[in-house]
Amino acid sequence: MEYAKKCFRLYFSLSGRASRREFWSFTFFVFIIAFGIVFTEVLILPDTIFNLTGIAPLSIWFIFCFFPMLSVSARRLHDIDFSAWWLLLALFPPFHIILILFYLLPGSNRINSYGEEPKAATI
Repeated sequence: MEYAKKCFRLYFSLSGRASRREFWSFTFFVFIIAFGIVFTEVLILPDTIFNLTGIAPLSIWFIFCFFPMLSVSARRLHDIDFSAWWLLLALFPPFHIILILFYLLPGSNRINSYGEEPKAATI
């Protein structure tokens, strides 16, 4: 939860670095909430899940999380000393695999061109 707060606090910040733990914790948080929205809609209004009323809450959630996810993705790439321009690979679906592999790489254990090593959150 601490990482989710941090990502929402740094809503539009593309500078700095994000650890693997921060990136994957935020990604997990976003998709758990999305799963909860879908699960709740299926329980409450099972007939509306595939029409506009059913998709609206999930769409609003993903729109709300778009910039924090973009921000933490850019900062994650900075942690492995890559430019955020690599995020343009997301425009071409086959290259999503390359981005996922980048997100799995360990960050550099030194000061790189994007700043100091990210500090672990005290939870």
